[in-house]
Amino acid sequence: MEDVTADVLSRMNAGGALFIWPAFFNSWDGDHVEKNSGYWPYYFRMLHEVGYHKVGGADDVFQVVRDRAIHAGIQEERELLRRQLYALSANLSLRAATNALVRLPDRLARRFLSNRKPLSEAFGEAVSPLIDNVGIWRLSTHRLREIAAYDQHVSRGG
Repeated sequence: MEDVTADVLSRMNAGGALFIWPAFFNSWDGDHVEKNSGYWPYYFRMLHEVGYHKVGGADDVFQVVRDRAIHAGIQEERELLRRQLYALSANLSLRAATNALVRLPDRLARRFLSNRKPLSEAFGEAVSPLIDNVGIWRLSTHRLREIAAYDQHVSRGG
């Protein structure tokens, strides 16, 4: 998600607008996009932190506008945004995963007892935010380590 977002946003000039239709849902079919539902609570916060703001939206489609000017060329801007977005997603997903872990017993009880769902279905729904955000955190921290290794390689003249 961070790479695609950085790729698209790096091409926008200050004041430029973009319509986003994020795929932040769980289809429960095992598709890799399912972890992306973990971004939903903080995706627009991430965009705001890197210089964009949401100006409108309907149910699933949102408009964002770029607040700041591009710092350099498109490639440099893309790399800057990638670093920022991965750092933000690592931080925010860890917070969300921790919160989901703390809330897990309550979420499970509500789904199983109040909604009278089968235990396996209630457990799957209750644990999903934890799994999604741990997946986001693992990917983000892995990408940040790759970026740091590349930077170190380049700084040594490689």
